[in-house]
Amino acid sequence: TFETKYSRKRSNKKCEEAAILVDKERCLLAKCIVESVKKLGIKLLAGTVLPDHVHLVIADMRKDIQNIAKQIKGASAYEVNRRFKSSVQGSGYQQSLWSKGYNDSFLDDEDHLFNAIEHVNNNYFKHEERWGEIEVSKIQKIFEPVLYDTDNFRWDEIGRAHV
Repeated sequence: TFETKYSRKRSNKKCEEAAILVDKERCLLAKCIVESVKKLGIKLLAGTVLPDHVHLVIADMRKDIQNIAKQIKGASAYEVNRRFKSSVQGSGYQQSLWSKGYNDSFLDDEDHLFNAIEHVNNNYFKHEERWGEIEVSKIQKIFEPVLYDTDNFRWDEIGRAHV
């Protein structure tokens, strides 16, 4: 989970101006994530982009999650600020889009994995009251070509996924 500065503002009084992504920014962000997924050679199982945060389910235990988060956040922030600097408050392209850090969880069994995928795929329902109806199908169509087929997973006797 990556959060824009807005979503951290509630708990961090020193946070800069809010970054609320409008639909065209969310679509660009999804495209940036797809390009990063291709470039990094990671397996994306699910993804969603909401106005104030992103959820991704990534399956590749040999990759450094910190580097993946850094690459995705860096590339997407650059593109969003370059293309839509007027909708992200601040001067020039130096405005930070993302809060520092990210949240990650280790999905250690099939149930946990499929619950996470379901949660990400339906996360916009959880936030519907706050953001209203948001365009989801465009984001899903952007992610669709790079989503890894979970039917290719196999689990060993101690609960490790093999892709």
